Amino acid sequence: MSAARVVMNIARISAYPIIAKLGDVFGRAEMFILSILKPVVGYAIWAACTNITQYIVAGIFDAIGSTGFALT
Repeated sequence: MSAARVVMNIARISAYPIIAKLGDVFGRAEMFILSILKPVVGYAIWAACTNITQYIVAGIFDAIGSTGFALT
């Protein structure tokens, strides 16, 4: 589980410049909507996960979404 947290934190850190650039290109409101949808998808995957791969994918969605909240 700690390895999964490391992967999620790497996704969170690497998402900052990407989400910032996408916010500049597409607009703040659009990125805010995507930032709402990504954790929702992550929580749905977490609720239905049956293995560690699904758990990590859900965490990546959540990490990217929380990064969007921090930037918008």
